[in-house]
Amino acid sequence: MILRVVESLLALSLAIVMVGIVSVGEVASRISSSVLASGAPFIGDGHDGSRNVVSPTTTTTQLLPSCGNGIIDGVDECDDGNLAPGDGCDERCRVEQCWSCDANEPTACMSVGETSCNDGDVCTEHDVCVDGNCQGAQRDATADKVYWSDYPNVGSLCPQPIIRSGVDGCNAGPIIRDILWPWSLAVESNSGKLYWGAWGTVAASGCSGSPATTTTTTFTSTGAAVRRSDLDGSNVEDVVILRDIGLLDDDAIFSLVLDSVHSRVYWSVWGGDVWRAAFDGSFPEKIASTGYAVADLAIDATGGKIYWAATQVLSPNEIGRANLDGTQMETLTYEESSTGAFTGIAVDGIGGHIFWAREHSADPPFPNGIWRAALDGSAKTLMVATEGYASSPEFDASETKLYWTEQRAGRYVLARANTDGSGYETVFELVQPARPRTVAPADGASTESVYGLFSARLPSRAANGGEDSSWPPGFVTARSCGNGRLDPDEFCDDGNRTDGDGCDSNCTPTACGNGIVTAGEECDDGNLNAGDKCSPNCRREPVCTSTPEPSCRTVSGGRTRLKIRSSSDSRKNLLKWKWLRGDKTTFASFGDPFSVLTDYQLCLYDNSAVSQPLFEAFLATGDCRGVPCWKQQGSRRFVYRNKPGDPDGIVAAKLRAGESGSPSLHMTGRGSNLSVPALPLDLAVIAQFIMDNGSSRECWQATYLSSRRNGPERFSAKAP
Repeated sequence: MILRVVESLLALSLAIVMVGIVSVGEVASRISSSVLASGAPFIGDGHDGSRNVVSPTTTTTQLLPSCGNGIIDGVDECDDGNLAPGDGCDERCRVEQCWSCDANEPTACMSVGETSCNDGDVCTEHDVCVDGNCQGAQRDATADKVYWSDYPNVGSLCPQPIIRSGVDGCNAGPIIRDILWPWSLAVESNSGKLYWGAWGTVAASGCSGSPATTTTTTFTSTGAAVRRSDLDGSNVEDVVILRDIGLLDDDAIFSLVLDSVHSRVYWSVWGGDVWRAAFDGSFPEKIASTGYAVADLAIDATGGKIYWAATQVLSPNEIGRANLDGTQMETLTYEESSTGAFTGIAVDGIGGHIFWAREHSADPPFPNGIWRAALDGSAKTLMVATEGYASSPEFDASETKLYWTEQRAGRYVLARANTDGSGYETVFELVQPARPRTVAPADGASTESVYGLFSARLPSRAANGGEDSSWPPGFVTARSCGNGRLDPDEFCDDGNRTDGDGCDSNCTPTACGNGIVTAGEECDDGNLNAGDKCSPNCRREPVCTSTPEPSCRTVSGGRTRLKIRSSSDSRKNLLKWKWLRGDKTTFASFGDPFSVLTDYQLCLYDNSAVSQPLFEAFLATGDCRGVPCWKQQGSRRFVYRNKPGDPDGIVAAKLRAGESGSPSLHMTGRGSNLSVPALPLDLAVIAQFIMDNGSSRECWQATYLSSRRNGPERFSAKAP
């Protein structure tokens, strides 16, 4: 067995149970065996199965049954004349598992065949008797996983491993070794990636044990960074290197969280700044400054909020939140406590609760444990008063339970409870296969053993679309959609993670509203609601409004052209629009074309009484039939290529930022997907290109007061 469920506590509890139910005869048998083993004097003839034991304080004799004398008496099930286990009759004269004993005196025992038994090992299954021994096969642990990392305290810079096991603690072992402080683990289930934040570049001397090193490794040579690997630890790569975004290695990554709905990784650094980037590290940006050390982050993607647990030594603690872009920051709860710290946060967006852990508290108003409040911070209550220092709460939507880790007298365990605090229990002990270390305090007077763990969420089981990570000690788990087994949180499982085959990669039936875009869908936001940019039939809801946007960038000092061709053969339809040398445009104002949240639409209006806009066409985001639709060229330009022209016929575009007189936009649409407006047009004609990502909206406009050509098949105009 690699990890046993809270082995020491289990042993203790079993001992208590045994003492509680034991009979007087059994106790007497134990006393007798103990006396014999110690060589204590006894009197009696030795032939009737009893001994007269001499008490050290009285001359009264007791008649006690004895195991091991070859006579079945008292509570004996057997007695083979010895106290040796493993021969069918154990040292307590009980028939052992996988044996059968007769009623003779002394007893004769023989092993039984392949019958069911229990070897007491939670990591085995299909236990059977073989030659008198109960043997089980190693239980399949390819499904649910737990990831954690051993860590030192701030005074030690020894490299650490990232460890993985089953959710029952079985099959534990390092998947990546010798990483310098791999804080904040998180799993992205859809892509099968493990993310973490690593500190610094230099390992301290004095690190001993296995695995041990005093030099940097391949994975720490680039300094503090957000990194990722496959779930088995292979293919390690940098996502964001702090130096590359103007930060220092000393800034350090404290917490990390994934937003799988919007394909974003968020992290906090020393000092309280919160950053985010795309999963591949592009578009890094600082979104907030909390002023505290952010111990943990949590995402409610459906509610559009990021939550944090912030703490500072000898300073107040704070639970706060903001929009996903960092706007509308607010404090939800605040504690004027000089001892103790917030050490993790989780959110249940659907159930309407946030949960946080508090530890090392000496303040009576703020005891250690798991706290709960409404999403706005109201109705704050201590949900569970934990046995040890709690950390890293994690909400499991499929079980409606909260998981967390606890430090109990130098040991770490995974614990859980219902979200009302009932059912508090230990799941298993987080046995650490990494070496223990000792760190000398500043005065050099003594040493202390240092252990630690890190955490993240149950990503594929999170109800709010977030995949969380937490500050030590903690854990991260990954559920296995695609293993062919219907787990409690799955609606189907066909043994693969292929979309569009009836059971999609999130183990939901292929359909509009399951969060996976498949054939016939333009979008899929995981619901069937209207008014959220993706309609109930999974078509993009228009960005263009019935009247032109009132304030847009123009080409006041430049020029613009519009050309439309309408053909009876729709394959020959054509639209070209150029917006050249326009008003100042920042690169950020184009938004993020790699995000499914960003919408781009070209809109055309005229002065007729026809319903407006006359024409509207989306530009796709993400992939266009397996190839990225957008590419970034340098720091000022995006290029769009979509040869099939899905969904509305736009096949090419270029967006270039710059100071006034420099920006330009080019759009080309053609083919049967391009539904050009009916010609001729009623002047004036207005063309607008709009970017809308839900939190901001940008617009570029050209107005055509006259035309060079305006007939039933062709329109062309330029301005000024």
